Amino acid sequence: MKKEKTFAVTYREFGSPKLGYMFSWYDGEKETFIPVSLHGALALGEHFDSIGYLDMVHIAPTHHEYVELDYRRDRAKRLQSLAKATEGLPLSD
Repeated sequence: MKKEKTFAVTYREFGSPKLGYMFSWYDGEKETFIPVSLHGALALGEHFDSIGYLDMVHIAPTHHEYVELDYRRDRAKRLQSLAKATEGLPLSD
């Protein structure tokens, strides 16, 4: 059985506001997690989307920890959407 290749972005507090997000991906065999900035979350999300990985926010939309990254909108709208998701928190990038 072929397993889906997926990725996800979640908001996490790591003690550093610059690394306020967790980017994870599953390549069909193992899952990897790395703390990233908002800029990193956007760049990695776009890259993984472009190589065919599925965004978990679309697979499990009721999972409240996932942050939605909309790759089909322009960058300003994506930043605005993420800012709303982390309302009240300073944007570090």
